Amino acid sequence: MFGRNYNASWPWEIPGSALRYRPADPSSETTLDFHCGSEPWAQEINDFVNQAGWVGKSYTCEALEFGLNGESVGFAFVLPSNKPHPDAAGPTKEPYQFVIYLGINTKFQGGRDPKSGERLSTLIFQAIENLPREVLDASGAVVGQTVGLMLEVCEQNTRAIECYKRTGFRKDEAKGTFVAHGLPSIWMRKFF
Repeated sequence: MFGRNYNASWPWEIPGSALRYRPADPSSETTLDFHCGSEPWAQEINDFVNQAGWVGKSYTCEALEFGLNGESVGFAFVLPSNKPHPDAAGPTKEPYQFVIYLGINTKFQGGRDPKSGERLSTLIFQAIENLPREVLDASGAVVGQTVGLMLEVCEQNTRAIECYKRTGFRKDEAKGTFVAHGLPSIWMRKFF
């Protein structure tokens, strides 16, 4: 995590902005009240956040909540994962930060940070990119670095796809369209 710790409720800041973040709390009212839309892909994210879908899993992910002036802006869940590289047809697997879910409350969608003027989505991805990139072995020794960010997105969610493109993601053409959670989806990547 980066930023100064001067606010107990939202301990981490994104430098130069008013947006702050903290570990997602599964029992928080902001978790229970989260709503990022009514489309099928948005409902899946709503359910994951509202039902604390990251708790009690066999995997460990970074579960982050973002806030502005004490209000919840949204959530991001990031899982270290080995994926084919440099695309789905890649000959090797490399470590990525895989964004399993990212959602912004409807009130803040398309919004800008009042201090920096940056899009809130851009700042959220800035925070995700600044998560630790070291890959550790079982003993805790550093054995490598993540090579980038990956995510999957419903092909019909054009607003999110445009957001991801603005922040540097590109479609993984080698993967093509596939069905995930009953919806046509694509992989997108951003290399460090």
